[in-house]
Amino acid sequence: DRTVSNISLKNTQRAGSVEIDPSNKLAAVAQMGPPNFVAFIDIGTGRESHPAVSVASVPQSLKFSSDGKFVFVAEGDRIQVIDVAARTVAATILNPIAGSNLSGIGRAKINNEELMFVADRNNPRLFIIKVSDRSVVKACQGGDNAGRSCNADAECPSSSCGPAIVNLAGYGNPQNIVIDENLNRAYIRMFASGVVVAVDLNTREVVDDISLVTSGRGLNISMGGKYVLADYTDNIV
Repeated sequence: DRTVSNISLKNTQRAGSVEIDPSNKLAAVAQMGPPNFVAFIDIGTGRESHPAVSVASVPQSLKFSSDGKFVFVAEGDRIQVIDVAARTVAATILNPIAGSNLSGIGRAKINNEELMFVADRNNPRLFIIKVSDRSVVKACQGGDNAGRSCNADAECPSSSCGPAIVNLAGYGNPQNIVIDENLNRAYIRMFASGVVVAVDLNTREVVDDISLVTSGRGLNISMGGKYVLADYTDNIV
């Protein structure tokens, strides 16, 4: 009915990203301080569901796991994972990755493994996190085994075992990400450029890029994945 309702949150910090859980019963809201919080709203009542959860850094992007049990929070220099039922931080991931600015998160299931793909606004890459155990997907960092899955340095004779990435070199640094979960295709908005890049998450390779002439931040995808919506200046395309 297009009715607008105002919801007052206990903590008065500015509200940022909003993410709805898969059951459409609960919303997570980033509150940017300091101090910084993730608040929760009961969609049925339209009221805040206490308590909010304190997080270490400014929450830039949120994503629920597909079962709604966890919220993954991109906070610039780290990912924190909130246990929704317990309202506590259950894990801290990618902390610290020198020079990173983790700014966007998308969810996909690849080979029956639920993954989070995390945009790094300071570098041309996405990091990959396993939802099942809240751990970073790792790969050999160089040499003859570069890109091969690993768990320890001993598995990479001529290099080291470190975070696996989706390499976006040549396209810019990613600001935001949305994922077509039917096709396992990510659409990534590049920071400070007019480019949206499409990545096949099965191969982790760029398959297309679209120039929007000028920069912007917003990015979303329609149900069914037919349209990707992006803002630029004062327009939507």
